[in-house]
Amino acid sequence: MSNTKTPDAEDEPGLQGLGEESPGGKAGRQAAAFLWSAVRTVVLALLLGVTFVFSLVLGVTVYRSYFAIPEEVEVPAIQGQDIREANEALAALGLRLRIEETRHTGGTPERIVISQNPRPGRMVRKDREVLAVVSLGPELIQVPDLTGRSLREARVLLSGHRLTLGKVTYTEQAPDKPEVVVAQKPQAGQGVRRGTVVDVQINKGAGVATVAVPDMVGQRLSQVGARLEKADLSLGGVVWSVHPEAPRGRILSQAPPGGSEVTAGSAVEFEISAGSSGNRVFLQRRLELELPSGSDVHKVRVVVTSEAGEDVVYRGTHMAGNTLELWASGPPGAQVEVYLNDRLLSREKL
Repeated sequence: MSNTKTPDAEDEPGLQGLGEESPGGKAGRQAAAFLWSAVRTVVLALLLGVTFVFSLVLGVTVYRSYFAIPEEVEVPAIQGQDIREANEALAALGLRLRIEETRHTGGTPERIVISQNPRPGRMVRKDREVLAVVSLGPELIQVPDLTGRSLREARVLLSGHRLTLGKVTYTEQAPDKPEVVVAQKPQAGQGVRRGTVVDVQINKGAGVATVAVPDMVGQRLSQVGARLEKADLSLGGVVWSVHPEAPRGRILSQAPPGGSEVTAGSAVEFEISAGSSGNRVFLQRRLELELPSGSDVHKVRVVVTSEAGEDVVYRGTHMAGNTLELWASGPPGAQVEVYLNDRLLSREKL
């Protein structure tokens, strides 16, 4: 039997370590695994952080939009303030100004708040709109040019512009020219308030007779007919106005005013008190009367009859063939009677 020794694997240097990992390779792989785990942890933490912040912002937004009750503030008084001051006062409280309407007002300057909604002192949520009505100031009307127009044309033109014919004077600067307006005050084109009185100067012309207008303010309308007829004047338009003190039927104003010099036959318009009741309704009817033709003159009288009595609203003398346009005013149910030469021509309700 041979004593020859068979070599083992451990005795073979070339075969050593084929089934085992070296210590250096194992440590590198562990380091790489740790680094990858750390990166995943950081990325996951960042994703969780971003998700949390997004969710928090979204939740706060939804809460504020749908569930949170806004803070309430007390509405300040902005009436009487300029719109800039009013806007600043509201903005300081977290409120917003919105101009709902603008209108002309005689007693309030431009840009001033006339009224507001909600009213002062009311508690409202922030960011609420406060509606305001703002003044445009007094409505200015441009005075029309009356130069070259007759007195009647001037009166009609002024009435159409909601102005009033004032004092009428005469001049003899051009006797050969017709009777027309040669001067006026205020001047044409000037901006004035509604109802402003416009005085005119009329060229007297050749052979134009003038008469003085009597002052009839304070008298009853039924009393002016005789005075107008005596002064060779006629009754023009009549307007009824509710007045807290003047009795019904009293004359409040007239145009042209007392003392004015006008041509014979000119019409005088009156504003008449309708009494103190603001609930009374007064009606107005236009009357058109064609006078019979011929060479004679006709006397015309218009009477309004109501529970308050009779009012002679028109009395005058006119040439035959003329057509008259008259206005009669009175309370509902009143009757209008038209007399021609003291004979009843028609009777009808307002």
